[in-house]
Amino acid sequence: MDEQTGYALLGQLVAEMPTTLSNRNAPFDVEEHRWLGRAIVRSEPFLDTVEFAMLKVAAQGMDGILRSSNARKISILLNTALARAEEKIGTPSRGSFLPAASPFDALMQIDKIVSDANLSVLFVDPYSDEKLLNEFARTIREGVSIRILSARQKVKATLKVAVDRWVEQFGQARPLEVRLTEPSAIHDRLIAVDDQGVWIVGQFFNGLAAKAPTTIMRLEHEPAQLKLEAMRALWEIGHDLLAS
Repeated sequence: MDEQTGYALLGQLVAEMPTTLSNRNAPFDVEEHRWLGRAIVRSEPFLDTVEFAMLKVAAQGMDGILRSSNARKISILLNTALARAEEKIGTPSRGSFLPAASPFDALMQIDKIVSDANLSVLFVDPYSDEKLLNEFARTIREGVSIRILSARQKVKATLKVAVDRWVEQFGQARPLEVRLTEPSAIHDRLIAVDDQGVWIVGQFFNGLAAKAPTTIMRLEHEPAQLKLEAMRALWEIGHDLLAS
C-alpha cells in the first residue's frame, strides 16, 4: 500500500471514530471491535514501537473500568499517526482533512465542499432529518441534483416534511430525491460530489460537532471509488421517500 492510500485510510478511520468510544455505559459491540482492529492495522506504519504497543494495550482495555482513559489514549495515538502520515506525503490536497470543533465550523466546512458541485451532491446518513436540507444543502447552486440516502426506521419524520416543502418551492430548479435502504444496510455518514469526490463525516449530520469535535475526511483513489460503488448499489435498490 502506498503512503497516500495509507493516509487516506487512516484519515477515514479517525473520521469514523465511534462517538460512544469513551462512554462506559455504552455497549462495546462487534462494530466497535472491528473499528479497533482497523485502527491497529492502519496506524502501525506511522507509529513507533512504543506507541504501537501503547495502542494495543489501550485497545485491549476497552472492555474494562479504564475505558474512558484508554479511549483518550487511542484518540491521541491515532491523531499522532495521522499527523505523521501527513508529513510523509507532504501537504494534502484541499479539503483532505477538515477538523470541525463546533457546529458552525462543521457547517462552514461542508459549505466549502458542496459549493464546488456542478452536477450532483449525495448525502448519506441513516439518521437524516430536516437539518440536511435546512443547513447543509442551502448553498448548493441551482441546477445541481441533490440526493439523500438514508435508512428505514432510522430516518426522522421531519425529513419528509422538509422534502415536501423543498420540492414544492424549488421543483426542478433545485432537484431533490431521497431514497431509503434497509436499516442495517448503511452505517456511513458521507458526502459525494459530482459522483467523484467523497468525504467521510465523523458524526451524524443532525448533531455534527454539537457535543464533541469531529472530522471530515476526503477519500482518495481506490477507497473513494469503492465507497462510491457501494453507495450506487444501495441507491439503485433504495425506496423513494416521496413514494411512501
